[in-house]
Amino acid sequence: MTIIQTQVPEDLFEQIQSIAQQENLSVEQVVAQALVVQVAAWTDRNYLQERSRQGRWEHFQQVLAQVPHVEPEECDRL
Repeated sequence: MTIIQTQVPEDLFEQIQSIAQQENLSVEQVVAQALVVQVAAWTDRNYLQERSRQGRWEHFQQVLAQVPHVEPEECDRL
């Protein structure tokens, strides 16, 4: 494990403390979990951006043309 020291606004720290208490976790566990989630989001975004650069509109249109044109089921209607 690596130790990271950082400064955060007091109100954010108070929110973290409150969450830690509610979830019966340490402040360190809450911060580590928040970092895991945020880093995963950034990683996913970067992956999707890279994949989108590889896509071609024409290919999308070809796939879309294969979808049957039918009314959605009742449970899928807005």
